[in-house]
Amino acid sequence: MDGYNDARCPVYASFFGAMGCAASIVFTVIGASYGTAKSAGAIFSSGIIRPERLMQNTLCAIMAQILSIYGLVSSVIIQGDLEEKMPLYQGFVQFGAGISVGLCGLAAGFAIGIVGDAGGTLTLLHFPLTLPSASFTISWHVE
Repeated sequence: MDGYNDARCPVYASFFGAMGCAASIVFTVIGASYGTAKSAGAIFSSGIIRPERLMQNTLCAIMAQILSIYGLVSSVIIQGDLEEKMPLYQGFVQFGAGISVGLCGLAAGFAIGIVGDAGGTLTLLHFPLTLPSASFTISWHVE
């Protein structure tokens, strides 16, 4: 290794990269599972009350599962750059990338679950889901 400096490449630097890799997949899977579970109530209700709208309401569950794929892809990218001896800043960058992808996936899963549940419930009531009613949909569900 040319220019190898043991002070800049401690043995624990790869730990932070591995934690970023793990955080990316763990948080996005938690968000995806919450989004799927929260919108599943509306999917099951639509299957019983209005079977013709069942496929329309499954979109939120599919979108929630895509979040876990984003976490998997970012974990594979981070894992590809892990090395036994690497600079400490590279481990911190990988940790930050994994945390940011994971927490964004977690927040997106929560949002998909809440909107999927409210939207699925309102489509069962013949409430037209247009752009002006989107703010009403979210405020109706939160209160």
